[in-house]
Parts: sequence; C-alpha cells; structure tokens
Amino acid sequence: MNKEISPEIEEFSIRMTTNAKIDSRTVTEARLINETHRVATRLLVNAVRRAAIPDKALSQLKEFVVDSPRHLHDMETQILWPHITKAAPDTKYILAELNLVYERLDIALEHLAGIRPTDTEGAWSVTRATDLAGGRDMSTGQDGTRRTLFEAAVAVRDGLHEYLWHQESILLPMLRDFITPSQWQEFIYRFATSAPPIGRHLMGITQWASHTRESETGRGSDLRRLPSPPDLIESTDLDHST
Repeated sequence: MNKEISPEIEEFSIRMTTNAKIDSRTVTEARLINETHRVATRLLVNAVRRAAIPDKALSQLKEFVVDSPRHLHDMETQILWPHITKAAPDTKYILAELNLVYERLDIALEHLAGIRPTDTEGAWSVTRATDLAGGRDMSTGQDGTRRTLFEAAVAVRDGLHEYLWHQESILLPMLRDFITPSQWQEFIYRFATSAPPIGRHLMGITQWASHTRESETGRGSDLRRLPSPPDLIESTDLDHST
C-alpha cells in the first residue's frame, strides 16, 4: 500500500493526533462505516474466486463496492466539508489533497463498474473501450472473465484501503474537532436515506453494529434507519486476507 503523503498532510495529521481527545461518537460511527466498506471489498475479492458463489450475488456485492464508497464521498464533500472549512478555513488545502487520493480510487471504481455479466451463464466481460484496449485477457470463458473481475476487485480493495488510511488520518480528527453532534446526525440521516438501494441493504451491517453499541451505551443512532441486509453471501468465511 502506498502511504506516501505530502508534507502538509503529514504535518496536519501529526498536529491533530497530538491534540486528540478520546474518540467521539462521531468518529466511532465514521470508523464503522469505513470498516463496512473494507469488509465489502475483501468479500468481493474472495467471492469472485469461488465458483460456488452465484453470479447474482457477485453482481450485487460488486454494485455495493462501487456505489457505496462513491455515495459516501459525495455526501462527505457536500455536507461535512463545507462545515469543516467554515470552522477552519485552512483545512480546504488539506481536503483538496485528500480529494486527489480519492480520485485515484475512483479510477479503479470506474473500471470495476464496467465489468458486467453478459449472458444467462453469468459470463463476465469488460464493456468499456478503454479496457478492451488494455492488452489484458478478455476471453469470454468463465475463467477469463472472472479473472478480469478478480483483478479489478483487487485494485479496488487496495485503492480503498489506501484512501481510507489517508481519510482516517485527515478527516477523522476534523470530524472530532469541527463537526457538531447535530451536524453529524444530519449527515448520517442524509447519507442513509439517499443511499443507492443496494447500499441501504448492505449497510445493514452498520445497523447491527449501531444496535449493539446502543445496547452498551443506552444511546441510539440514525445509522439504524438503514434496513437489514439481504442474504447475498451467507458464508462469512469469505472475509479473510489474500
């Protein structure tokens, strides 16, 4: 994983970490959302290598892996970032650097989004002309097309983990120090209610964790507005490192 960062980001991260308080509820819930996305990318990488996993399940999981991080980033930039830059104007330069890291991830997400099953057998092919010219194995057989999907899923997994490493170093301290509880609740409500349909289902993982935390603390969360996830891939043993 490439964790090279600009001197400005490194200085900001050190300063904010030095001044850190105990993690707020806002930071805890933000980490929970991030971890949901990490788990989903690992699930996809491992699921695509298993012939027993139905193609429909792969399609649904792939859709979540592409759409939900994009939706989260859009909501963060539209709702949270303006609050942060208003409270601390100099943060706009650091957030601009973070956005450049996200743009690298979005290239991988776009590539993964272009891989779709093309027949009733669930064969996978690359539909974008830029990918067809890439000199990769684009055979129409199950092995070749699943290989293409696997390679794209690995790129997204690695890119997402790299982005979230930067994001948590930069954005989480800002959330803790510059976002009020009411602003965070507004963000969670809008994030949950505007999520793509597949995201509203699979982010039910977050609902479960939020319910567990409520039982421990006596406090609820708007994360629970998200409905329960469907049984897309029942086996949790898919979630392991590669």
